Amino acid sequence: MAKPKPSTVEIEVHYDEGCWQAAGIHHGIFTTGQTLDELWANLCEAASLYFDVPAERLPQIVLKISQDATAAATSR
Repeated sequence: MAKPKPSTVEIEVHYDEGCWQAAGIHHGIFTTGQTLDELWANLCEAASLYFDVPAERLPQIVLKISQDATAAATSR
């Protein structure tokens, strides 16, 4: 059964030990990626599975990336 689809999904993004990590703030969505592009692709797939809808019908995804994560990723 499909979960109710909100208009916006907030995702916290962290960078730790060479890997980007994304976790839904109010939804059970979690994924990782070696690059931000890979993270985004994996996040869209995870959200599609979570809401049981095709990628083109996903709610708006808002990424909350901390400055610490960005600094850690660029220092490597």
